Amino acid sequence: MGPSGCYEKNKHLIIGVDEAGRGPLAGPVVACACHITEHIDDVADSKKLTAKKRHQLASEIILKGQVCIGIENNMSIDVSDILRATMAAMKTAANTLCKKLGGKGLIIVDGNRVPDGLVWQSKAIIGADDSQYCVSCASIVAKVVRDHIMDGFDMTFPGYGFSKNKGYGTADHLEAISRLGPCQIHRRSFGPCK
Repeated sequence: MGPSGCYEKNKHLIIGVDEAGRGPLAGPVVACACHITEHIDDVADSKKLTAKKRHQLASEIILKGQVCIGIENNMSIDVSDILRATMAAMKTAANTLCKKLGGKGLIIVDGNRVPDGLVWQSKAIIGADDSQYCVSCASIVAKVVRDHIMDGFDMTFPGYGFSKNKGYGTADHLEAISRLGPCQIHRRSFGPCK
């Protein structure tokens, strides 16, 4: 997989879009839109990489490519729902990058649907985070940005282990919610945090 997939045959730009943080009990959902034309070794779906490798690759992707981030916090998730919040974060990231790049292009979104209101033509591809270079790059950056946010929340809300569990429903995290109750960044619309 390489950056040649970041241009269509007619030289229109391709932007890859992916998210991190749909499943956790706490924290935001983060989307990244990425356009990159330089090859970076070892780029793959973020779930297949170690945290150390993700950090290394994210730095390189940000340096060599163009990325924009969209974030919807836990309150937005609770007011709408996780799907709508995810679509809003993706739309923000993608449209911001489209405007930054100018011209025309194609947005490839990982998954089975695309957000409404995208300014470029778009298509959803299930498994694009593993098959489309720009989407793989977006998945890495989204995960690293979200992990960094959760590391910060670990200091603000001690006792929940956010730097370790990243807000996911691990046994230790569920025990902390039971003991301490939910904190300000917990998603109140998600089971254990209601």
